[in-house]
Amino acid sequence: MKTRQTNPAGRRGLTVIELLLIVVIIVVLVGLFLPRNRISKGPRITCMNNLHQIGLAFGDWGEDHGGKSPMLVSTNHGGTLEWVLSGDVAANFRMLTNDFLEPKYFRCPSDKRKAANSLKELKNQNVSYFVGVDISEAMPAMWLTGDRNLTTNKSDVRTGLITLTTNDSLGWSDKMHNQYGQVGLADGSVQQTHTVTVHSLLHQTGTNANRLAIP
Repeated sequence: MKTRQTNPAGRRGLTVIELLLIVVIIVVLVGLFLPRNRISKGPRITCMNNLHQIGLAFGDWGEDHGGKSPMLVSTNHGGTLEWVLSGDVAANFRMLTNDFLEPKYFRCPSDKRKAANSLKELKNQNVSYFVGVDISEAMPAMWLTGDRNLTTNKSDVRTGLITLTTNDSLGWSDKMHNQYGQVGLADGSVQQTHTVTVHSLLHQTGTNANRLAIP
């Protein structure tokens, strides 16, 4: 006579319905989190590409002007020095007409600011990136350009000309890249940093004071 085997008290196998429910929950969780990661990384990649192209364009401009950036050349000689000192950051990008046909490269996809209709119409409110004023070929780690969502001492940087020192507590706000940001260096490279690591990048510039023009 065969005896029927039973599970110990309190133990039973998962039913088909329970297994299907677990699979559905896993699929929903994956669907919630993966798209967010893709959305957050996509704009950062586009932003890094923008900064890389801008860096190359500044380099091309410098080859025709004694190795200097437009920020160090007077407007009397085709540069943007006086415009930068007056707070017109967009003027530096309007100079790059030989390399850019569209103004979209000067706006980050994560920025709520609207792109200009044309390079001629480009203004500060259409620009997502700051520019470094005192760029030198002898100091390749100086900041040439980068995302405008910088913070100093936990406050957003103001529009216009600012001076960052190594004593400042530097970071990124969550306005554009969720406390991440990109910086284009004078050597043409682009560095991506988090709000807790961007300060170390400032220390590598080789100078205690970095002047930036914030749009």
